[in-house]
Amino acid sequence: LSSSPPGSKGSQGSQPRASERSPGAPPPRSSAMAMRAQTAYFLWLRENRASIVKQHGLEGQAGPAVSKKAGEVWKTVSEADRAKYVDLAAKDKARYEEEVKTLGKRERVPKKDKDAPAGKRAKKDKDAPKKPLTPYFAWLAENRQVIIDKYQIDKTKITEVTK
Repeated sequence: LSSSPPGSKGSQGSQPRASERSPGAPPPRSSAMAMRAQTAYFLWLRENRASIVKQHGLEGQAGPAVSKKAGEVWKTVSEADRAKYVDLAAKDKARYEEEVKTLGKRERVPKKDKDAPAGKRAKKDKDAPKKPLTPYFAWLAENRQVIIDKYQIDKTKITEVTK
């Protein structure tokens, strides 16, 4: 039996987790949208990441450390070696443009803005049920007229009753 909560895919999902995919493999894609074309650098990195990690002793290091070293190594790659990856990138771009014609572009989902002002509220649902009155406001609704009469408060100044 699976230890996943009911209703979740758990290990029965159709797509493997990122940790279960081979290191250079791109994430699985939906057949309903075109996967963007890879650049020459990323095609080169997919083939050479493991060797960069070994050669520069980056085993167990975080991803940014490996990416930084890979960028430095990419700058030193000769034009003749880069040409292979530039050609592959051109072919991948042609593949992408063909897929866009038949499948359409991927829809970009805007990220939620974490830096948005805190004062911005979500819009209220007009059809949402109202919250019930608190005991104080229920009592105030019953006794408002008595308070106005007792303390001779002007009826137009509603907030004076609650003071």
